[in-house]
Amino acid sequence: MSLICVGSAVIVSFLSFHAVLLYVAPLLFAVLYRRRSTIWFVYGVNTVTMLVSSLISFFYGICDLNLLLESQHVRSWYLDIITENGLHIPFNENPVFIILVFEVFPRSVILLVFAVMLQYSVVSSNEDAYRIAQLTCLKETDMGTKVFNKNKYVEMSEEYYPKMERIGVLFWDLNNLKCINDVYGHAAGDKAIETLSAILLAHSGDDCRIYRIGGDEFLMILDNPQENEPERIIQTVHRELEAENRDKRVQISGAVGYASGKGRDIAEVVKAADARMYENKKQSREGRRG
Repeated sequence: MSLICVGSAVIVSFLSFHAVLLYVAPLLFAVLYRRRSTIWFVYGVNTVTMLVSSLISFFYGICDLNLLLESQHVRSWYLDIITENGLHIPFNENPVFIILVFEVFPRSVILLVFAVMLQYSVVSSNEDAYRIAQLTCLKETDMGTKVFNKNKYVEMSEEYYPKMERIGVLFWDLNNLKCINDVYGHAAGDKAIETLSAILLAHSGDDCRIYRIGGDEFLMILDNPQENEPERIIQTVHRELEAENRDKRVQISGAVGYASGKGRDIAEVVKAADARMYENKKQSREGRRG
């Protein structure tokens, strides 16, 4: 893209000798980058090529007399004709100064005005984009765990997952959170939630997203999961939770339920995973009592 900006600056400068507004075109290309440095770089290229094209046009290319007489001579040819015919017409001995002051400088000022306007446009655009990104992050992200929140889950379940041929859902629930809060305090409970969410988040990606849909309830949804992929994730997460529990006062564990199905049936798939999670939770409690 940068080559397009520079190339257009050079081409427009040479082809638009009398159309200064066309010099703005490369600057408009530069705005696409949303970077002020690109605008000023293109402005510099524009100014230099404007100077070069003006000098070449005056001494070696099509000057105003050529346009008037429909000829194609260089400046020296007209001077020779005038001298040979004994005409005494005064010519400015410093045409470069005239070109700089009366041609290049005014056009550069016009371009400068446009460059400044475009710069502020880019700054405003970047600020707007940053604010939009911040608002989007706040809308979609659970600030405590840095995973997607329920708002994002609802949006995806309505617009994205119904288009998936197949999805896999893992419903996670933190065990004994109330007990942890009562015995060790809510700070320990928050830490347990953060530990579980961090482990789940480490297994997320473009085709595997984590959502916090309740206080200690998390959904992991996989796009078109491979065979046995959910089971492997469950085993890995359990191993990592056990590693976190070593030599720690608060023991962290989670119950999980898994279900799969077509994306358009996401509500039923999540419900099935939820039911299996509660069944596993019930069996775990009965096992501890036994």
